[in-house]
Amino acid sequence: MEPDKDKRRKSEIVSTLAMLRGVTFAVGHVTGYRHTADRERARQTVMAALLPWLAKAGVESILIELRDTKSLQVADTRTVAALRTADLLPSETSVRQGRPSEEPLLWIADACAAAWRRAMAEGKGNWAQWYEPHTALLEVPFPDRRGR
Repeated sequence: MEPDKDKRRKSEIVSTLAMLRGVTFAVGHVTGYRHTADRERARQTVMAALLPWLAKAGVESILIELRDTKSLQVADTRTVAALRTADLLPSETSVRQGRPSEEPLLWIADACAAAWRRAMAEGKGNWAQWYEPHTALLEVPFPDRRGR
């Protein structure tokens, strides 16, 4: 992204966040995740920790991004169902999938997650400073293949 366009986008997102008093975006951060081949397993690991954490915090409605393929959408649905079966996610906590083009809060959540990634992985802390007042960060350990 061009530097001026990037700054303008950040400014727009921060302005929007400032108008959303009382709204907090939750960001799950996986520690120990190394290989892109494990990306899907990392996502499911984060969801398995983040969704119950949100429910315990009193969140009544959770919106996750609708995935690109049907199989990935089904994977997310299975994770939610497994959490409900294990009594880790109450049935009264709504979890739905939405498209960023139809759900503006999803692109703000993506921006918050990207800011934290830039701060943690690339050492660009100035990004996280803009978003920190509007995010809750949950660090989730990523188990190796042996489950540790």
